[in-house]
Amino acid sequence: MSEQTALQSLLTYAVKGVGYWADMARCVGGKDEEIDGFLIKALSADNTGADETSALIVKAAEMKKKAKELFAKKNGREFSGFVPAPAKIFDIPEDRAGQVALGEQFGGKDPRVRPEIAAVREEIYNGVKKIAASTKGTGTEAVCALIDQALASLVNDKMDKDEYDAVLKSLA
Repeated sequence: MSEQTALQSLLTYAVKGVGYWADMARCVGGKDEEIDGFLIKALSADNTGADETSALIVKAAEMKKKAKELFAKKNGREFSGFVPAPAKIFDIPEDRAGQVALGEQFGGKDPRVRPEIAAVREEIYNGVKKIAASTKGTGTEAVCALIDQALASLVNDKMDKDEYDAVLKSLA
């Protein structure tokens, strides 16, 4: 796996976690323009160099914590249920070599996910990226909420194909 592919895999993984917490926060009345702006920027960052991707990864860790804290504040307490792996708070290495090593762990296919689910999840992620790119850096409240909800669906292992198809349809 190339350095850039590994970094992009780690960024994708981290962005899904930010989206999960941003969606959870929105469900209890919380929203944050900095988190929304970050997600749009990160989702639009396809042709960036390794340095910018690395910086986005570090920022994603910060935004994930911020979104989780926003959820707790608006909810009145910390979340006590199951948290999907991408939404868990973990330390992101500051150095690129450490990020590449971590990104290599998240690249590739997840053998636990059925191929038809993996395919529609990839379509959803690509659809979210297109929406983010079309905002030209700033999304409306409705667009940001849609992005958060779609990203959160990507880490929900309890959804079936029809539910994923409905998410995909909402992006069209």
